[in-house]
Amino acid sequence: MVRQSGCTLSNISIDYLIKKNFKIHIEYNEYEFEWMAIRDDLHLYASDPVHLIALYIIQEDWAEKKPIPNYYKDLIYEKN
Repeated sequence: MVRQSGCTLSNISIDYLIKKNFKIHIEYNEYEFEWMAIRDDLHLYASDPVHLIALYIIQEDWAEKKPIPNYYKDLIYEKN
C-alpha cells in the first residue's frame, strides 16, 4: 500500500462537504468523472470536488440574501 504524502484540495473539499452532511457520489460519463454532493435540500454537480465547494459557497451567499453593497451597485447600475 502506498501512503499519500500530503493532503490535496480535493481531499479537503470532500472532507468539508461530508462535514456539511452531503453524500458524495462519482459517476463516469463518456468523457470525464462527474462529482455529486447530495443533501436533502441541495444537489450539486461538478467536474471535481473543488468546484462543488465553489457551488456550495455561491448557494450559501444567495441563501443569505444580503443586500448589494453600494460600491457594487455603482458598478452594476447606471446612474442617470
